[in-house]
Amino acid sequence: MEKRKKYFWLFLIVTLAAIIRLSQFWTIIPDEGIWQTKIIWYDEAYSIYYTQLPWQQVWELSGFDTTPVLFYAILKIWSFFVGTNIIFLSILPFLFSLAGVFAIYFLGLKIFNPQTGLLVGLFLAISPLNISLATELRAYSFLVLLTILALIFFWQVLKRGQWFDYLFFIILNLLLIYTHYLGLVVLLTQLVLLLYFKNKSWLKILGSYFVIGLLYLPQIFNFQRWDNLLGNNDQLVSYFERVFSHGYFFSLWQFGHSLFFGHWGAHNLLFLFSGSLVLFFLFFIFYQNKQRQEVQVLFLFMVFGFIFLILFKLFFALKYFIILTIPFILLLGYFLAQLKNKKMLIANLLLGLALIFSCLNLPVSKIYASQYYAPEFAGFITSEEKAGDLILTDHYTDILLPFYYQGKSDLKMFYPWEGQETADWSARWRYFDYNIINKQNVSLVSDFIKNHQRVWLINYLPQESSLQDPNGYLKKFLLENFDLVLEKRFPQKIENIQQTELLLFDLRK
Repeated sequence: MEKRKKYFWLFLIVTLAAIIRLSQFWTIIPDEGIWQTKIIWYDEAYSIYYTQLPWQQVWELSGFDTTPVLFYAILKIWSFFVGTNIIFLSILPFLFSLAGVFAIYFLGLKIFNPQTGLLVGLFLAISPLNISLATELRAYSFLVLLTILALIFFWQVLKRGQWFDYLFFIILNLLLIYTHYLGLVVLLTQLVLLLYFKNKSWLKILGSYFVIGLLYLPQIFNFQRWDNLLGNNDQLVSYFERVFSHGYFFSLWQFGHSLFFGHWGAHNLLFLFSGSLVLFFLFFIFYQNKQRQEVQVLFLFMVFGFIFLILFKLFFALKYFIILTIPFILLLGYFLAQLKNKKMLIANLLLGLALIFSCLNLPVSKIYASQYYAPEFAGFITSEEKAGDLILTDHYTDILLPFYYQGKSDLKMFYPWEGQETADWSARWRYFDYNIINKQNVSLVSDFIKNHQRVWLINYLPQESSLQDPNGYLKKFLLENFDLVLEKRFPQKIENIQQTELLLFDLRK
């Protein structure tokens, strides 16, 4: 393929990726009648919160967080130029996502050939999982980009192994694991594959990993969740059960489904069928090409990557499979590039594109609708509030609501832990910990709210399933002692899913 023609097609693919990702600058929830510019959810609000902190505090608080410091630092620098406007800030992950499409072309070129490079660029451009996270103000787009770049030099080490290959391998993997703890999954998977396929160079490999470990020590010492990790604090839920978010028992089928269709699958027979079909197709590609080392490496990367994800976190959210969409897309691109019959190639390509586009589901899935409640609740409270009102929030709303609430009521968070009404940011992780409201400390709220006439209580999750008040002691206490004058939930029109509660209590009982 001519060089000029090759780069012309690459330009078109990146342009397509940009056009598709523009939709992510909007939040669309049709059932709720919501169609507006991007609404952030809690984790994104927390990322923006970091940009407003001094550098030392950014570093210190990252030790309590589920994400290391690098993405927050870059976002903070970006905010210096664009401010805190949500759309302008979201351009950063958008650019990382486009750079990933550009970079995976070179990875496909490095491992296979230019035709495969273009195909894998196309598949990453239209990957539903990658599109859905393309403007999210979290580390995922940057994580994908760094994973691709790290794999380029992983391949260089595997096939050639000159000193500068190891140097860039070390640098990029360091950036990767300083960006997200999922980078450790990539790092460990690379170690297994390098020792297996390049066993004669084990001293150089282990030496590289020693250097990476040595330079990662600051993050290890900064990490503040060792009690969770080691299970030393029986008051907290195990690190392995919750520190990287939540997942489900259908992980294997979800894995297959999310690789191709993104993270909107439901737990039904169709979902299990689609996930099984993708996994069967993956094994078919491997079986048909098992003699090629490139295919072996990519297939085993997915196998060990999945295993390390399970060991790293027994249950995990589907978005964490995003790092494994990379080897899957490479295998898929290679399979199609091998088809010698052009009509068969075009037919398979069109079928794949049709399936992927049919699952893009650009509006917010009903499953996640409650995460985007903030403008609705903020507007409602503003229209109904009165002098003397207090807005009592949980951890979710503590940081998120101020981005949208422009009213005059006091905004306070009450979730006592170990007899304390509040806890300083420097002494806690993002939001205290689980199971922190009990029968003994819930009554402390009386002194907290006594100078107010009415209290608005906002729960990201209904109290009975709250992470901070699973037994609903706070809601029960307020119901027993004050009059409930209003109850509202979001989403309002979508039934049988997680909803956010808004309760208004009159304290003049």
